Amino acid sequence: MSELVINQAILHVYDFLSGTVAPSENVLNLEDKWIQGYLNSIVRRCHYDTRIQEGSFHSDSTFLKLYEDFEAEGCSFVEYSQKTGEYVSEYLKSTDGQSYDILFVDYRMDESPYIGMYLLENQKAYTHFCGADSTGNINNTIQYHSCVLPSGSRKISSYALLKTISHEVSFCDDTKWTLGDVQVMKDLILACDSKRSHKEVMLDVQEVVSEVAEKCDENPTILLSKYKNYVQNALQETDAISVEDLAVHVFNDSEKMQDTFISTSMEHELPQQLPVTSNTVRSTMKNQKIRTDTGIELTFPTEYFENPDLIEFINHPDGTISIEIKKIGKITNRK
Repeated sequence: MSELVINQAILHVYDFLSGTVAPSENVLNLEDKWIQGYLNSIVRRCHYDTRIQEGSFHSDSTFLKLYEDFEAEGCSFVEYSQKTGEYVSEYLKSTDGQSYDILFVDYRMDESPYIGMYLLENQKAYTHFCGADSTGNINNTIQYHSCVLPSGSRKISSYALLKTISHEVSFCDDTKWTLGDVQVMKDLILACDSKRSHKEVMLDVQEVVSEVAEKCDENPTILLSKYKNYVQNALQETDAISVEDLAVHVFNDSEKMQDTFISTSMEHELPQQLPVTSNTVRSTMKNQKIRTDTGIELTFPTEYFENPDLIEFINHPDGTISIEIKKIGKITNRK
């Protein structure tokens, strides 16, 4: 596991529903094991998120200037986070009354320094409350809370990670937060351009593989399984695969299909080097899910595709396909 060191962190409250705006004047207590555990979970989950997009700041980015001023003037982390939080909160006011806490974390991942900004959307929850009535009898009740932080095991919808040495940025905004045609996180708060995320690229490749199968009258399920299996195996040796290598290994039986894959990849504007990370592979390549026109759904590990002792696809002269599942010792119902 990668080494994570959290240097300092601070939490600012922007609860627009209740009118509570409370920028903190102190960093969080990292000696508290619950706080440390929560921060570790948030930072790791976001740092290796397959949804994350890499970007470069525009020259007029206020977000970047706030950090550059922090570096140049030597102000405290608290002051920097307050100024940045105030800047971001002006955009948060446009989110239909949603309330957020903004978490800033100064950390190092494998010796590389980052500052992470995480927009923690307040959750609604019910909790028990143990009290007593006027006679002293125990009186348990239920309380409603509208400002609960998201679980540490839950994906954070919006955040940005600033590489403090190179001043590059990576971010995620699953809220699809827009003002008209403008993406608020990318275009306004960060003011940066962006590349497709690793997950988006790998899903785009799947779409290209399916298109090639249809153009060449081949079974897309078989080719998708072959593609996923090749990527899983390649992960052990490399962190990127060229479009040409993918064409040769997935469509090794047909030069025509290889050429079609390369040309279709260009139409989809796929990068020449396709990123391969363990997180991306786990989330998109581990299993192959299929649904037949007879209504049968089947999920199987991708590596089974090239093992005819476990599963076999049989093409018949009439154009139909049989799927033979082998060596089954037990079948259980799944709810």
